[in-house]
Amino acid sequence: MKYLILFFFILITFPLLSQEKASTFSFENASLKEVLNKLESQFDVRFSYRDDIASQYTFSFEISEASLDVIIAKLQQESHLVFEKISSRYIIVKDSDTARFITIKGRLVDKVTQTPLWGGTIINRSQNRGCISDEEGYFELTKNASVDTILIQYIGFASIKFCANIISNNLPIKAELYESHEQLNEVLIDQISDGTGNNYNGSIILSADDIKSVTASPDPDVFETLQLLPGVISPSESNSDLHIRGGTPDQNLILWNGITIYHNSHFFGMISALNPHQISDVKIFRSGASAQYGNRISGVIDMRSDRRLQEQVTGSLGANFNYMDALLKLPIKKDKVGVSLSFRRSYNDFIKTPSFNHYSDRVFQNTIISENKAFDSEYTKTNTDFYFKDLSLNTTISFSDDHKLYVNYLYSINDLDYSFSIDDYYKSEDRLKISNQGLSLISEGRWSRNVRHSIKGEFAYYDLDYSYQGEIENGEKSKNIKTNTIKELGLDAEVQIRLGPWSKLRTGLQMTSQTVDYFFQSVADSSDYNYNDKNKGDENSFAFYSELQFNRRKDFYINLGLRFNYLTSTEEVFFEPRLYAKLKLAKPLYFKLAASIKNQNISQILEFQTSDFGLENQVWGLADNLNIPILKSKQISGGLEWEKDGVNIGLETYFKQDEGLTSVSKAFVNKNVFYAEGKSKTWGFDALCRKRGQNYNSLLSYSLIKTNYRFPDLNEGRTFRGNFDIRHALAAAFTYHWQFFEFSLNWKWRTGKPYTPANSIDPESGLINYDEMNSQRISNYHRLDFSSAYKFSLSNSSKRQLKLGFSLQNVYDKKNVLDRSYMIYYDETYQMNEIKSYSLGITPNVFVRFEF
Repeated sequence: MKYLILFFFILITFPLLSQEKASTFSFENASLKEVLNKLESQFDVRFSYRDDIASQYTFSFEISEASLDVIIAKLQQESHLVFEKISSRYIIVKDSDTARFITIKGRLVDKVTQTPLWGGTIINRSQNRGCISDEEGYFELTKNASVDTILIQYIGFASIKFCANIISNNLPIKAELYESHEQLNEVLIDQISDGTGNNYNGSIILSADDIKSVTASPDPDVFETLQLLPGVISPSESNSDLHIRGGTPDQNLILWNGITIYHNSHFFGMISALNPHQISDVKIFRSGASAQYGNRISGVIDMRSDRRLQEQVTGSLGANFNYMDALLKLPIKKDKVGVSLSFRRSYNDFIKTPSFNHYSDRVFQNTIISENKAFDSEYTKTNTDFYFKDLSLNTTISFSDDHKLYVNYLYSINDLDYSFSIDDYYKSEDRLKISNQGLSLISEGRWSRNVRHSIKGEFAYYDLDYSYQGEIENGEKSKNIKTNTIKELGLDAEVQIRLGPWSKLRTGLQMTSQTVDYFFQSVADSSDYNYNDKNKGDENSFAFYSELQFNRRKDFYINLGLRFNYLTSTEEVFFEPRLYAKLKLAKPLYFKLAASIKNQNISQILEFQTSDFGLENQVWGLADNLNIPILKSKQISGGLEWEKDGVNIGLETYFKQDEGLTSVSKAFVNKNVFYAEGKSKTWGFDALCRKRGQNYNSLLSYSLIKTNYRFPDLNEGRTFRGNFDIRHALAAAFTYHWQFFEFSLNWKWRTGKPYTPANSIDPESGLINYDEMNSQRISNYHRLDFSSAYKFSLSNSSKRQLKLGFSLQNVYDKKNVLDRSYMIYYDETYQMNEIKSYSLGITPNVFVRFEF
């Protein structure tokens, strides 16, 4: 009986002992000090705060049956205060200027398929409020205290729970949930993804904010960031010259919102032609690409813009030493139509900046522009006008929650006008214009939970137009013309069918029409030799692909794909199987395997007849099985992936064999053979280590690449090093956040590429006698880049922010040799001159960006 009485006594008195008892409060224009004194008396707690904070705030509200946590949440919502519990009894009150709120923002996706999860709930349990992810999976929950508990849920998926303080500097996150058909408890995590990492289909996904967090440049250039990944190298230091696992740039498939990009750079490779502020995420395949991607034998770079419908007008204005840009996002009709527009233009045709001058020295070296500087300026006149600009437009139309239409347009142009004269004796004018534009319409629909469709129409246009006109005092004239045009029309249709809890079928049809032509002309009044070459090719291709995906939560993932491609010009059918598998060996350790066969019917060739200007001597051409064969590739790769406690380590080895290579695309030095066909073999090893901490990001990558060529008509039929056989490459990136400041360092090191040394000059013909092909290497390359930025809010609203920054490329001004070649000139006898191309010197830049 006495135990029963004791039980009821404890039951009755327990609520009285609890600090979280419920009470009723009513305040009318009460100061913060009055409110806190009342709470201290009622809940037996102690608040610590500055006197100046106590006088800034007054509160008027009435709340009944509320616990201490509920009242604190109410105070935080109606002020810019942060309440930080340091123990069960003591609480520190801070102003947002000294203790900023944490913003939980990012994207909610299926961990296995990376499909956005619409309608997921993101809840602040400590404050009993939350938000819902939109149709693209994006969400944003503001004013979270560092000690608040965040819960992310989606029906049919295991929930995750974490403390808000694991979010570093309000950076966006990727919340990845595993599908579950069982009742699971919430999973408590102490580290969350920032959106970077190996996807379950073999790709690496980079979010726009992640690109910002690792690159040391004024703007988050996508192609510069990709060079930090293993297996991705730019031998020429150009952001457009990406060699992925032994492939060449023209063998990469580059897509922007479904539009094929044939020219992806401004300023002849120094700057990306795609505005980074119009890119939401980037998916890169280095091997084992999905069967939906075709007509390229190397990497795939698939970029997509932000498709979200905006609730209010947002945007940004920015400028640096190279260009100015603007971004505007407009809600045309609430929850139905939204438009995103960006524009960017260089201004160096009006004002020359230090950055522009350094870029010009790098780009125009060993061209007519630099060679003409050798003349006495007293007798010469020179004028160089150059500018670039780009425009992009993205429109989202929502017919319903399940059916969307996306319209995307892109336009970019580089325009160079160079004139030179020597008094009245000689005058010349070179004009080079390169433009790229495209349009895509993408319809996506969800007919049920198990059936989705996607239909895409695409138009891509590329145009290169170069002309030279020269005249000497006797009236003799000469001219060169080079044009290259690509017109591409495409129609894709795809259906995704969910077959069961662990399997999905993906089937599609692609129809593409391509017209590619080039024209070369060289005419001189004083010469009997005039050169003309014209080629026009048309190709219609039809591709059917199908993929069967199996996934068992965290245990394994298998993607089996088949692609059939028919070319009307050759009446050939190409069979391209694809495989990607990922298997869990232990809890943090996975094994992955990829294999594929690929073909390509369009590539770039070198043109020398009109290349005296020294820029853009490559043109696109369609395969004709004569001078431009179809490229064929077989690839296989395998490796391990380990991820734990915020550390991600990936190791992968691969082998690939390419056929259909030609000497007109590889620029071999050989005086006897103009055209030759051959093949290449590439062995490689990639290693990537990434660590993300509370206030920093770090990345370290290593690549071992060995590429050998074999051309029966070259090098006496012996195997020799590939032109871009860069055997070892190392890249490191580190970013540190401190309060409103951000500091970034990027460092790259690699062995030099091979070159063919010259032995002597044939005194009769004046031709160079070369040593064994690619038998020597250029000296090793290394460069350090640095950037710093300061970002702060202009008002109490975090939407209006200003970012100021400074960057320095090639901090220690290393003079790297990028290329080495030879030229013959006649001075009584034939003489040989060695020509070296050097890297970018130390280059400062200043940037500013206003966001609203």
